[in-house]
Amino acid sequence: MMRLCFKEHPYGRPIIGYEQTIRSFDRKAILKYMDKWYTPDNMVLVAVGDFDTALALKTINGLVRDFPKKACKAPYRPVEPAQTSLRKTVLNEDVQQIYLDMSWHTPPLTDRNLPALELLEIILAHGKSSRLYTRLKMQKNLVYSIDAGVWAPLDPGLFCIDATLSQDRLKSALEAIAGEIVRITNISVPGPELSKAKTMAEADFVYNMETMAGQARRLAFFQTMTGDMYNADDYLKRLKQVTPDDIGNVAKAYLRPQNLSIGILAPKGADIKLSSQEIVDLFSGAGKHPTHRIAESSKEDRDVSMVVLSNGMRVIIKENHNLPVVSLTGAFLGGTRLEGPEQCGISNFTAKMLTRGTKERSASEIASAVESSAGVLHGFSGKNSFGIRAKFLSKDLYPGIALVSDIVLSPTFPESEIAKVREDILAAIKAKKDRPTAQLFELFYETLFRHHSYGHPETGTEKSIQTMKRSDLIKWYKSLAIPSNFVLAVVGDMDREQLIPYIKALFANFKPSQGELPEVPPEPPLTQPRQAHLERTGAQTHLAIGYLGADLKSPHNASMALINTALSGQGGRLFYGLRDKKSLAYAVTSFRRPGLETGVFGLYLACDPKKLPIAKEAAFRELEVLRQKGLTPDELKEAKKYFLGNLKIGLETNGSQAMHMALDELYGLGYDDIKQFIRDIEAVTLKDIKRAVKEIILPERYVLVTVGPEPGNP
Repeated sequence: MMRLCFKEHPYGRPIIGYEQTIRSFDRKAILKYMDKWYTPDNMVLVAVGDFDTALALKTINGLVRDFPKKACKAPYRPVEPAQTSLRKTVLNEDVQQIYLDMSWHTPPLTDRNLPALELLEIILAHGKSSRLYTRLKMQKNLVYSIDAGVWAPLDPGLFCIDATLSQDRLKSALEAIAGEIVRITNISVPGPELSKAKTMAEADFVYNMETMAGQARRLAFFQTMTGDMYNADDYLKRLKQVTPDDIGNVAKAYLRPQNLSIGILAPKGADIKLSSQEIVDLFSGAGKHPTHRIAESSKEDRDVSMVVLSNGMRVIIKENHNLPVVSLTGAFLGGTRLEGPEQCGISNFTAKMLTRGTKERSASEIASAVESSAGVLHGFSGKNSFGIRAKFLSKDLYPGIALVSDIVLSPTFPESEIAKVREDILAAIKAKKDRPTAQLFELFYETLFRHHSYGHPETGTEKSIQTMKRSDLIKWYKSLAIPSNFVLAVVGDMDREQLIPYIKALFANFKPSQGELPEVPPEPPLTQPRQAHLERTGAQTHLAIGYLGADLKSPHNASMALINTALSGQGGRLFYGLRDKKSLAYAVTSFRRPGLETGVFGLYLACDPKKLPIAKEAAFRELEVLRQKGLTPDELKEAKKYFLGNLKIGLETNGSQAMHMALDELYGLGYDDIKQFIRDIEAVTLKDIKRAVKEIILPERYVLVTVGPEPGNP
């Protein structure tokens, strides 16, 4: 698509380069490039966080003291000629569905029309109450997914609409998309709809400033791209000044068929009978007529606390007044772990249905209520739990949490919405055939867990989803949606003393139940190796080797977390040993997933099929070295530093804290277990590492699965 859109400008070239250019580079060429561009006058560094500014500046000045001081000239970039006619490309590949991309040329980041274009994108395809989602998904069910985006780089960029759908609906979907573009081009956007879009844009801006990294990225972006980081302060002001006429004018100016490039990725054998003229005719009605800064909090966050309501429901509250944002997680024990053999995928199906209708609200009313306040609300499901996640501006918290309670207490699972969700899930199951890593790990879990439900695919299978009835979803939800099995965590800008009585009133009718959750026995130990292979054409073979690992309450959990850290990533032992040193794999890493009764530890690699026997042998050799020698003192020290740093970064947002606390409490660890887990990590010794690997990385008790061309014999 980039090559189709940009015929002259370098944006049409792949960022990673071409094979012939990469092969042509030598050390001299790379050093020359660095010498030209990696100079202090061409660099921007932004630091946000808890540090001494004067000391930081002194350190930075010292680090760049010996850099060459020379001004670098901006490179010549050819101007992309104006597009004067529609461009189209159709690719037939080994995929399971249609992938549609539509792109129009737009002005650069600094153009005065950009705020209007960003609001146009929100109105058209941002969220479930947007025009394209409402018409193509909610009303006509023509697509599996649809989205839009504004790509605004330094030079002119693109306005894009992307969708996934079935082949038989392509023409109808294009007609519907064209209809909405023609409508927004020629009919003024109503004031309330524009106001909602502005609220959503403001919320996106605030949400992205929730972390220190987000603030640093925002300032660095504006400084680098516009030459003044304080232009970030003008962002909301410019958005608020956009009028309905501005929206119509930018739609007319840019969303013209002559300015459109369209790409279609279709399954092999699909005959896409869609001429360029047909597309032009569909869009012929379009274009015929011509931050505020975040103040520092003067008050420390108050400690987290938990209240157990009379019905057994647990409520965790943490105040954080740094930003006017509140996040919620409501979680039940459930997930794949509690699915029966014939219920594969029911947790995921149920979670997706939670926001599709209650006794008081329809799916569209729920979507409209959320997006009118620029909120975020969706169901989630995993291996051990399912539930609801939400985020609202603090001024909208109370109606937002009332909506969450309505969803938890009275979902109706409407048949009309079940049909839509069923089709989406079936499309997702089918789409996994386009992703070898998804196929690999599905095969891996199925091979490792022959008795435990962790072996089920979280999406379910085509058979289980096709046969699942509304009564099955209702029965399953009612069996788990009991107060004693529910944890609600709320983190953000609110007053707990006011919020707790409100929550108590909302959930007063959440009646206790005498029902008990089923006991789940752990997976029996492996007694011998298990292997499986899925044949798939391609240039790579994907491999996973795995073992039954530590569960969340295991004394080895902290040790295995550090072992995984030391092995994985580009600085890890596996990357160095198998890729950097021996060039045996394109990608290599370790992975772990601690569960409630048992866990998983293993390694993954992707390589040239011809190298698979050697790569497999080298991987087992690395595992045996780990088993015999453990980690070095330096590896353990660096793993602790890296793991704890990333753990803290991962808990910067209100939403991540709410999810973490809700699940820790739900799993029986305690909502404040993170403090103990950090202490456990810090206390791990080299002896602990050796003890853990001796008990988990057991010779001849592993699973080995491959996806790709038939592997050679070891």
